[in-house]
Amino acid sequence: MKIKRFEAPTIQEAIKQVKETLGPEAVILSVKEIKKGKGLLGLFSKGVEVTAAIDTPLSSEKPPLHQEIETNLSALEKNLLASEKYKEKEDKLEITSNVPSIELLHNLKQVNQEIKRLRMLLETFLPAPPKGEKKELGILDFCRQLKHNGLSQEIALKLMEAFREGVLTEGINEDITLRDFLLTLLKNLIKVSPPLEDAQGDQKIVSFIGTTGTGKTTTLAKIAARILKANKKVIAITIDPRLPGREQLRFYARTLDFPIEIVTSPKELAKAIEKNSDKDVILIDTAGSSPYNEFHIKELQRYFRHLSKPISYYLVMEVTAKDEFLLKTASYFEPLSVGNLLFTKLDETESFGSIFNQIIYTGKPLSYFTTGQRVPEDIEIATPERVINLIINTNREEGNGVKRHCQGLQ
Repeated sequence: MKIKRFEAPTIQEAIKQVKETLGPEAVILSVKEIKKGKGLLGLFSKGVEVTAAIDTPLSSEKPPLHQEIETNLSALEKNLLASEKYKEKEDKLEITSNVPSIELLHNLKQVNQEIKRLRMLLETFLPAPPKGEKKELGILDFCRQLKHNGLSQEIALKLMEAFREGVLTEGINEDITLRDFLLTLLKNLIKVSPPLEDAQGDQKIVSFIGTTGTGKTTTLAKIAARILKANKKVIAITIDPRLPGREQLRFYARTLDFPIEIVTSPKELAKAIEKNSDKDVILIDTAGSSPYNEFHIKELQRYFRHLSKPISYYLVMEVTAKDEFLLKTASYFEPLSVGNLLFTKLDETESFGSIFNQIIYTGKPLSYFTTGQRVPEDIEIATPERVINLIINTNREEGNGVKRHCQGLQ
């Protein structure tokens, strides 16, 4: 079991390194242009990066897909070595005046087409094997599952790089499979915070923030119910100026039997917090907003700026939203020093890679997941095992509904 990343000025040199280091049985995971720089997990001068791996399959029979790749690579290397004047630049061939043969020109064009075709194959982490064909439970299958479930291709490849760099190698021996090692790597990258119902010591004050329609008020009510069930005192305070938001909170408070207060100014908020110093947890509801509304974030800062007690901010986000929007949202609310991520609407999608993507992109821990509209039932504590289950589908069967999948570990 071995995985390694090769960097070289050209694809010719990179593939030569793969063959010399890992041998002819190596499987190419990716071929891409690179820009060297800093970033989380090593994200981001120019050149070619080839990521290759050697994994031990469950059977001695080599999958046909692997044979195709190896044949392609051998032909590619042979053709590339046929001319010392070959150079790749932005996926186009530059033919110098020293190339004397029309036949060689035609040959180089074929090589260029083969590179493009091979890249397309590799950069999609390889298609799933045909139905009925025995699958290899190794690195390729693992990568296919990650990509299918929405994990950023950039992050998935950096997981391979992290393995190559020796991340988490302490205690790992040669008997562990590559897939199991990557699961361990994933688990150690997923950070979670303790649930509020298990909080000990000083009073906890939590504000739920996020864009419009993410389910902040409903989620607050679900958490309040969990705190009550743990025999702790809780109160909800809303600074939402909208009547529908207030009435929704009132309804949940009457149904679940927890107290609420409505405040309309920073001064009233400070008084309400001081008055409820006997409560174990104070939950603060806020109005939603577009991440392009500068006034809203300034208004939230105005409410919280001068409070004498520390507040934790839970950023509530829909798992159904695109990564670009989620990143924009996280950036928008960062002036409040977001402490935790909370994902809602897991019952409305079958792609959960955005959860892991945001953990890596923001560096924030997870708190809870909501899995439906029922109050207070459809909520669960976020755990590393649960995230892995979601992004790899370890418990999902063909034909099962998303709802069943979301309730599988409850």
